[in-house]
Amino acid sequence: MAGGRRFPPNVSLHIVTMNAPAPLPRTLLLTLLLAAGPLRAQDAPTTGAETVTLTFGWPAGLSARVERESARTTFAEDGPVQVTVRMAHRMDVEQDPRGRLVTYTDFQVDPIEGIAPGEQALVQRLTASLPGYVVSEDGELVGVTGLEELRAGMRTWLDSLIQAETSSLEEAAQAARFLMPITDQALSEEALLASVSQEWTMLVDAWTGREMELGRTEVIDTEEALPIPGAPVVPYRYELSAIARVPCRDGDEDAGCVQLSLVSFPDPETLSEALGSFVTEMAEQMGTAPGQMRYEEVDARAEITLVAEPATLIPHALTVTERSRITVVVDGETQSGGRDETKEVRFRYDGPPG
Repeated sequence: MAGGRRFPPNVSLHIVTMNAPAPLPRTLLLTLLLAAGPLRAQDAPTTGAETVTLTFGWPAGLSARVERESARTTFAEDGPVQVTVRMAHRMDVEQDPRGRLVTYTDFQVDPIEGIAPGEQALVQRLTASLPGYVVSEDGELVGVTGLEELRAGMRTWLDSLIQAETSSLEEAAQAARFLMPITDQALSEEALLASVSQEWTMLVDAWTGREMELGRTEVIDTEEALPIPGAPVVPYRYELSAIARVPCRDGDEDAGCVQLSLVSFPDPETLSEALGSFVTEMAEQMGTAPGQMRYEEVDARAEITLVAEPATLIPHALTVTERSRITVVVDGETQSGGRDETKEVRFRYDGPPG
């Protein structure tokens, strides 16, 4: 493999404190440089195997209907909780002095399964709040655009919602004090840039500039510090592969796309030890007995699958699956929890995408 800039795992870890025996999910978005660790081939080289060169080349004028579905199940002692989000929107690519401008419009969000009726309107509105962004000619994310328009539209919509749902100025003020910080945080430049960066990395930045042999898995072993006190270091493994040439769309006869895969996971034993030490230290600080809680098992794994045209990295399908499980013993009682999440994105182009 050659080239490439960075690639992220979407690893869900569960950090358990003495005061919160039920697992609390926390997503780590890591962007790693290729030089972060040693690279080696996991599978033996295949004589005469095809090599694909991955290059960014989204043309100005590219337009698609994007269909998204996200299904998340959280497991806890009181049973699973499921939330499913389905939405669609348009994606347009325009020429920009800095490279390409990508915009999202015409959002349609289905009623969200697993969300209370009273929360539907706000959650749907926030779900559809995706900013545009600019990327360079070689596919590097430059920044997000249209933030002020996005925030202004949200404030106008929120004011209308509060006026319609409240019967007095006092109720309206209380609702505003509660809702405004939520929307301000969701629409902050930091939050929106992180969201855009995560998807752009999975679509383009993890792959552009790479040469990959079909059917061969390449491995990067590295170490990452966990974002908890003490910043314990945990080994991580990343497995990249170009699985095969595949049709870009259902019904296509030609295999004009390539299916790419990135699997990431931390070392479970080291992760369990690190989190166990974290809990022990917290217990000592709180004056409680550290032996009251111990980790039995911690497991986290993420996989990204992308179907794209190798010469341009024009995407046709993106699937992200995350799985995390944790088992702890609290006062002699075993408790388990975890989360499964699958995100699927389909791109349906108005004409030949290239």
